[in-house]
Amino acid sequence: MALPETVQGSTHSALLITCRRKDDSVLDITGATITARMKNKVSGTIEDIAGDLDLVDPTGGQFRWTFDATDLDTVGVFKVQFTATYSDSTIERSIAEDWEVLEAF
Repeated sequence: MALPETVQGSTHSALLITCRRKDDSVLDITGATITARMKNKVSGTIEDIAGDLDLVDPTGGQFRWTFDATDLDTVGVFKVQFTATYSDSTIERSIAEDWEVLEAF
């Protein structure tokens, strides 16, 4: 799962993300609630993702991240980690991926 660069304040387009295991097999996220956190690689500040994280094709491991303006208000490079929490309280966490928010002018 590689996250594409995004321009500061660009909230119109959402990201479609597929959860995969290390062996590239798809992770079934049926019934999971998806949350995420991002860590600024310079300051170390960690924040919850404020945008919506909605299941699209759970058996295919797909969910959509619809950005909130606060997800895109700071220019920089971040580590983003997604968490799938299931009804039985078990969780799956992604390996943190680099994501860059580019300056808008």
